[in-house]
Amino acid sequence: MDQEIPYLMNDANYPVGGSCVRTLVFSKGLTKIGHEISILTWKGANDFVQSDSGIELIETYTSIDRISKLRWIYSRLPKIYSKMKYFKPDVVICKSAGFVFFLFTIMCFFLKTKLVFMITNDVYVDDRITIKLNKFNRVLHLFALTVVNAVFCQNSYQYRKMKKKYPYKSVFRITNPYFSFKGNKDNDVKKSRKYVAWMGIFQSQKNIPALLRIVMNNPQHNFRIAGSEASSIDKKSQLAIIKLKGRQNVKFVGYLTRDKIQTFFSDAIALLNTSHYEGFSNTFLEAFSVGTPVISLIVNPDKILTKYHLGFIVNENEVGDKINYLINNYRKNDMGESIINYLNDNHNYESLSKALSNKLISLSE
Repeated sequence: MDQEIPYLMNDANYPVGGSCVRTLVFSKGLTKIGHEISILTWKGANDFVQSDSGIELIETYTSIDRISKLRWIYSRLPKIYSKMKYFKPDVVICKSAGFVFFLFTIMCFFLKTKLVFMITNDVYVDDRITIKLNKFNRVLHLFALTVVNAVFCQNSYQYRKMKKKYPYKSVFRITNPYFSFKGNKDNDVKKSRKYVAWMGIFQSQKNIPALLRIVMNNPQHNFRIAGSEASSIDKKSQLAIIKLKGRQNVKFVGYLTRDKIQTFFSDAIALLNTSHYEGFSNTFLEAFSVGTPVISLIVNPDKILTKYHLGFIVNENEVGDKINYLINNYRKNDMGESIINYLNDNHNYESLSKALSNKLISLSE
């Protein structure tokens, strides 16, 4: 189930998260190798998308961003259950946590359907789960994990944590796939690069106050910020955004549709990631597709930035030095070509979809 998928398929001016991109890319890959993939979503989605992608959108509920748990039970649950019962899926993949995840375990139990929980963020595998889920939702979430058929991880940290907690459960790791929705048109790694890029939804997780401090400490460098506010933005992030808009070395470019993302990154010296936590940021893959390295404060899934020389893990005070290093050495070291080669070798959506297919088939046998 995914409420954002129709917006992504239509390339609409609507903020979608990385988990939505991951879902769609895997869906494309599984469809290409012969599986039937359907996505539960909102009423009117097919008319909104108006294209045949080979992925069936099953319309179930009226789209409302925030609804009460009671309305979920008496309104959405019957609609979703009836559609699942009609289509008789072999496997259901759920990326929603907490209360919704719990409801899917109930539906799949009665339908005798295998259920896979797809982890979308590192916080769901350790004590930081309290950031995302209140006590009530945590209890339901942890119960659902005990009965789910498999857990689908996106990095080694998630895999180790979940395998330790559930040693007798099927837990597997497949990294995020990359698919170019518009084709790699801006992969000239020798072109002139003009600014440091930052992209994300404006929210607490993205650590925007740290971005502000870095910008203030590096007035000699230009920064471009892509994204838009989350439905509920915290006060610290909101204040940091206001202050960033007043800086002369910062330009906000708004939310970028898929056809603009590659150009945005191909003109960038580096992608700057300030997040407190992620799962496997799809912005990394989008930057890699045009040979752009990543400068990150914390996030380094499977240590790929340091292991494959795709960028740097630094503290805030070191960001300026790394920007200068890239300005002076990026072309000399053929860094762009090696980054693109890494992406092609490790995140090919067809080969990763085949790996996922094998895991799902083994569950349904």
